[in-house]
Amino acid sequence: MRVVFYLLCFSIFIFSELKTEVSKVKESIISKYQYIETKVGRIAYLDTKSQGPALVCIHGNSCSSKVFQKQVDRFRNDYRLICIDLPGHGLSANLESKDIYTIPNYARVIDEVVKQLEIDKFIVIGFSLGGNIALQLTQINSDILSVIMISSAPCHYSERALEAYPPHRENFSARAKQLSEDQAKRFMGGCGFRVEESSCYFMVEDAKRADGRSRVEMVHSVLNGDGKDEVDIISNLRVPLVVIAGEDDPVLGIEYIQNLKYKNLWNDRINIIPHGSHAILFHHEEEVNNLIENFIKSLVIQ
Repeated sequence: MRVVFYLLCFSIFIFSELKTEVSKVKESIISKYQYIETKVGRIAYLDTKSQGPALVCIHGNSCSSKVFQKQVDRFRNDYRLICIDLPGHGLSANLESKDIYTIPNYARVIDEVVKQLEIDKFIVIGFSLGGNIALQLTQINSDILSVIMISSAPCHYSERALEAYPPHRENFSARAKQLSEDQAKRFMGGCGFRVEESSCYFMVEDAKRADGRSRVEMVHSVLNGDGKDEVDIISNLRVPLVVIAGEDDPVLGIEYIQNLKYKNLWNDRINIIPHGSHAILFHHEEEVNNLIENFIKSLVIQ
């Protein structure tokens, strides 16, 4: 019995210490965020302020810029990473009721942040919805050197948009006004994030925090044609485009993106991560990060 008692005490101690360490990590990450006042409200961003090429990172639907933490860990000493929380997400403010969550509006906010930070030339990395925002950004910002789309599909701005994400077509959680704990777990778990793991639970918190309007209004705006057709954008893109997708992505239309016509596709191919889910930048980070680095080095060579 004494042994059991000591083991129990030891387990409680370890759990307490682990919880404390997780809390410290969370606080240290949050403490590094800064804020910019934009036309639509306060926007949070993380800036590594490193030397080297600037990488502007745009997260996906109901996420936050924390989803890029493994890219920050890998590249923070070599590149300047600017990871931005979209309006209604993460530490950024929600939009006022008169403002609408649309992909072109997101792009305008990113453009405003980049210009306030006086970033002249940069590479855009967009995860999921962030990739769509990146393509719209190319239409209003001439300082973009290239676009890297991760788990993202260029889409038509009409009812045909659903062709890009066919497995996600009927996902109720994607459009729910506000997600419960269970909905958030199902939504992020359905995207391939291992939400039961402590290192991934922040995704559930991000999904619950996201302004419900950001899902409803964004989906409706795309289906109603509020944005430039991205299939046209990629067929006329002036800068190099990198497309990275998981072989087993439960959200993306893999065959769809493989059959699109690209004008400036890096190495003339889609980069498919074997056995990868939608969450490849987090769970297959080594393969994704290697591709990002190889691409950036190829730009320098050119």
